[in-house]
Amino acid sequence: MKYKKLILPLRKRTTQHGYKIILAHHIFPAFGDKQLVDVTGEDVQEFVTGKLGSGLAWNTVKNIITSLPFSAPSMPRASSSAISR
Repeated sequence: MKYKKLILPLRKRTTQHGYKIILAHHIFPAFGDKQLVDVTGEDVQEFVTGKLGSGLAWNTVKNIITSLPFSAPSMPRASSSAISR
């Protein structure tokens, strides 16, 4: 998986460890070998709903979501003054 080669090395060692655990326990069992282009918003919503339905807290599910291989890196938001220029 390219994620392990391209994205994980950009994270701190402890973050890498946490992401590997999340991938092994949550992501891979849910999405298997599905290619990124084949994962739909509906797939992600079903995943989130299932995790919440299994009793996981919202913060835990949110942490899992942010480690998803297809989560976009956080981008700084433009301030309203920058938009109005």
